[in-house]
Amino acid sequence: MISGQGVPNYKSKEEDEDLQQLTINLDAYLSRGQNYTLRLDFTGPLTDDLLGFYYSSYKDGNKTM
Repeated sequence: MISGQGVPNYKSKEEDEDLQQLTINLDAYLSRGQNYTLRLDFTGPLTDDLLGFYYSSYKDGNKTM
């Protein structure tokens, strides 16, 4: 969902299954210096095999992020 004043509207999407990429096309360009929020619903497993949506962590000093 994309919403807000002066925000371009969703036009279409392109999926590349080989690259596991989703491109979202809008009906206008985004403006430099503006903040936008993109919200997506996801249903499926989160895995640790680096495919699709996956979870990961890293260490920053003694803290796991």
